[in-house]
Amino acid sequence: MRIGRFAREAGLTTRQVRYYSDKDLLPVMKTANGYREYDSGQIPRAKRLHCLLAAGIPSEQLWKISGCLDSDSPVAYKELQEAMRAQIDSLERRIR
Repeated sequence: MRIGRFAREAGLTTRQVRYYSDKDLLPVMKTANGYREYDSGQIPRAKRLHCLLAAGIPSEQLWKISGCLDSDSPVAYKELQEAMRAQIDSLERRIR
C-alpha cells in the first residue's frame, strides 16, 4: 500500500512513516517509479515505533532492538525492558 494510506491506517503522518523508513526501523519497498510501498502487516510495528519514540527512546536504540518490535516472546520483552530501563536511567540523570 502507498504511504498515505499506510500512514492513515497507522494513525501517523506520512512524514513520520518516512522517518521510520529512513532510519531502517520500518521496512519499505520502492517501486520502479520511486513510490514507497508498505506492507499493511507492518502497521502494528509502526504504531509501536511511534509509542516508543514518543516515550523518549532514541531511534538509534530502537534500531538495536528492532527485532523485538515484531515479537511477543519473553526474550523480546526482556530486551525492550532493558532499553526502557536505560532510557529511564538517562532521564533521571538529566533531572538530577
